[in-house]
Amino acid sequence: MEKAEGRPICCRVVLVGRTPLHGELYAHGQQLRADIVGQTISVGQDRLFVEQVRVQTQPLLSTAEIAARGDAVAELQEILVQAAQDGSFLASLQSEFEVLLSKMPGEIWSQDVPGLLDIKEGRLAEIVISVTPGVVDKIQPRT
Repeated sequence: MEKAEGRPICCRVVLVGRTPLHGELYAHGQQLRADIVGQTISVGQDRLFVEQVRVQTQPLLSTAEIAARGDAVAELQEILVQAAQDGSFLASLQSEFEVLLSKMPGEIWSQDVPGLLDIKEGRLAEIVISVTPGVVDKIQPRT
């Protein structure tokens, strides 16, 4: 921060790498962002701002390694991969989300809620693809 010479600093925090915490980090992304922003406020003295926090970690095992095992977790992974390509499943999912979204308070619509724009614009395949690694990692047996 000394190199900034008193000017405000804006940064992005991107978490990368393979970790056993992938599912947890992905599932609690909003809380993680709040924690990071809170820490920067305490050390940044109103000069350090977090523009974005992204979780781009990966599970310890790759999708190919999981598929090669041939167990129930591998089967679930394959079901989720196929679900992202299944038009009738995606249409049903869109219908279910529309019911939920119609019950949301109006002020939620204007907030930066991850995935909400994808749901509103019908990009459910992208949502299924993006959550698959986290879901698979979350149920993965730990050794």
